[in-house]
Amino acid sequence: MAMAAQSIDSKLTAADFMALGEGPPYPELIDGKLISSPSPSRNHQRVIQRLYQLIQNFLDNKDLGEVYLAPFDVHLGDHDVFCPDLSYFSGERLDRLS
Repeated sequence: MAMAAQSIDSKLTAADFMALGEGPPYPELIDGKLISSPSPSRNHQRVIQRLYQLIQNFLDNKDLGEVYLAPFDVHLGDHDVFCPDLSYFSGERLDRLS
């Protein structure tokens, strides 16, 4: 989907970011600017997979929350949308997920 050109001084909003559609690539919106990172290394991926397994094993059969692997956008304001490698949401915050 095409997006209207932004003036040099304006920041993209989370709504602008969401209008870009799903990746790949999977950029992040940091302080209103699109930021792309290189793909993670093989070792990095192994560490994230292991952390996910450990956290998920702990959460199994407990009603504490949920853990997600990337890509999963986390909105932290009007000009910040991150795609962390691993995200945990407590049970009290699950209603904020879409």
